[in-house]
Amino acid sequence: MPGEWRIGARLALLGGIAAVILVAGAAILYSEYSSDLARAQDEAGRLFAERAASADVQIDTLVDHAIDLAGKAPGEKGIGEPVSDNGRAHPALDFLDAAVDSAPSIYAAYYGLADGGFIEVIATHGNPEVLKALGAPDGTVRVIRTVVPEEGHEVTQDWSFLDSAGAVLGERSDPSPAFDPRQTTWYQRALNQDAPVFTRPYVFSSMPVMGVTAVRYLAASHGVFGVDFLLSDLSRFIAEHPVSANGALYIFDNSLDLLAAAPDGPNGVPTGKLMSDMRTLGLPILQRLADLSQGTNINRVTRTRIQGRDYIALVSQWRGRAAPLIDVGVIAPASDFARPLGPVLVWTALATAVVLVAALFVAARLTRQPRGAR
Repeated sequence: MPGEWRIGARLALLGGIAAVILVAGAAILYSEYSSDLARAQDEAGRLFAERAASADVQIDTLVDHAIDLAGKAPGEKGIGEPVSDNGRAHPALDFLDAAVDSAPSIYAAYYGLADGGFIEVIATHGNPEVLKALGAPDGTVRVIRTVVPEEGHEVTQDWSFLDSAGAVLGERSDPSPAFDPRQTTWYQRALNQDAPVFTRPYVFSSMPVMGVTAVRYLAASHGVFGVDFLLSDLSRFIAEHPVSANGALYIFDNSLDLLAAAPDGPNGVPTGKLMSDMRTLGLPILQRLADLSQGTNINRVTRTRIQGRDYIALVSQWRGRAAPLIDVGVIAPASDFARPLGPVLVWTALATAVVLVAALFVAARLTRQPRGAR
């Protein structure tokens, strides 16, 4: 009986030592993992803040330039004068031409009047998709579009396609067009505003591309001036500046409509799906960014779990002149910034095993029954 007790005591002691060592090893591993996550969060936070700031600069570049053009328009020659014929001799063309030439992101400059008159200059920037959508001949650099209301006559919409020297490459006339500037989003947005403002993103009437318009009410002529710019520049910037191997940056508005994202890759969103509610696109990281944008962690680096995996995220808010609220969301798996856990796990397991074997050997020697004892 005493022998059995001694055996049980030895086993209990050995088991206790083993348990203590295993718990200590697990604690060391957890401590390494937690400290590494903290380091990863700090590193990711610095990078995310830089990327968000760069995105803000890109948004500022697009938005501020368009706002400046809209602000200058009322004092420019010819702006607000009645529209007639094909518009190729209109006195506002100098300013409209200069506006679309001022930046690659500017797609069009135009104004509409209370009588339904409309003149627009579109820059193709050599984009074959723009040429195709407008039905423009090859070599078209500039497009002039007019809508001319004449009492007692049918309303027509005229298109002139010009090359780099201003020569006419082609013309087209659309009788009874469905387009009426007074019924558009941009026209309605500017009414009763005494300063330039922005529309929400929408599909342009001249071609199916997504963009935003800076508009200004022309009080003297009871019209509205507008400058269109494309959101594709923002998506291009995002694609050219990746966050990490598996990370992503997204730009969305306060209605949670996605405005810009890299079009390719595991976190990409095809261009055709932009302006959709980001929560409906089937990407768990977009759902999480949407949740964070509605919470209290704005402008703070946050550690979060998505489908059992640790992620690091930042949602910052851009506040620009005369613009709706825009959020910039950056997110990436923590593993993109943390050290691989494999080596840490192996070394911790080996060290634990060595200590365990040594401790068990010493414990067995110390609890061994002395020779000759009964």
